[in-house]
Amino acid sequence: VSHVLVRDRKTAEALTFFDERILKTPAIAVGQLTKEAVRLGSLAMDTLKMAIEAFIIQDGLASDASRKRICDIEQLDREITEYLIKVSANPLSLEDEQMINRIHHSIGDFIRIAEISDNVLKYTRTSIDQHLEYSDPVRVDLRAMYDHLAKEFAMTSDVFTDRRMDLLPEVEKLESQVDVMRTQMIDDHVKRLNEGVCSPNNSAVYINFVSNLERVGDHINYVAHSYVDQTPEASKMGSDETISSTRSRRPTGA
Repeated sequence: VSHVLVRDRKTAEALTFFDERILKTPAIAVGQLTKEAVRLGSLAMDTLKMAIEAFIIQDGLASDASRKRICDIEQLDREITEYLIKVSANPLSLEDEQMINRIHHSIGDFIRIAEISDNVLKYTRTSIDQHLEYSDPVRVDLRAMYDHLAKEFAMTSDVFTDRRMDLLPEVEKLESQVDVMRTQMIDDHVKRLNEGVCSPNNSAVYINFVSNLERVGDHINYVAHSYVDQTPEASKMGSDETISSTRSRRPTGA
């Protein structure tokens, strides 16, 4: 596998699959960038796990490490987008246009997961500052929900890179299970409140936390379904619009 040295980058998460020399061969470049997109998603999921564990043990220092990882992910996102734009400047086959469109949308979903990880870090800081305490069932449920999300992501990675469309029903099943888990976790929390096991002060943080985790499942599901119902016209229009929207969401000077 070729490697590329990215100039003037301070992040450790530089592109590992991409070589600038293949820019003139779009089909190969798109394949390598597909791998980079999945790696970005994997980093986002690992960061989410770190953030959840920091919340469970109420560790502010672990939160700082997770926040550094989020910055690295955002840098990798910018690098992937930069190379996608360069590849798009070449004559492309319809299949490559469609894949570029999928990659753009998918890295957007993976970035949303990183942003949700940042939300979790804020919940940890709030809990530490306000001396909030959580029961053992909360810790068990949060880890179980992440395990479901990790399985959903693993299957989605196979769908995205290898077009394993046969896995879509399993992805949908896991996403539905995450929805059910969210409802059950909130219901159990209300029950513990009524029993005096949990403090009402925890409710806002915990309910928002669980709802954010459910959104992670939604974003993973969007990536899994990126091959579904994409017409040639939608692909061409979507690719152009996505490049424009991706540029517009970047901070000035990025």
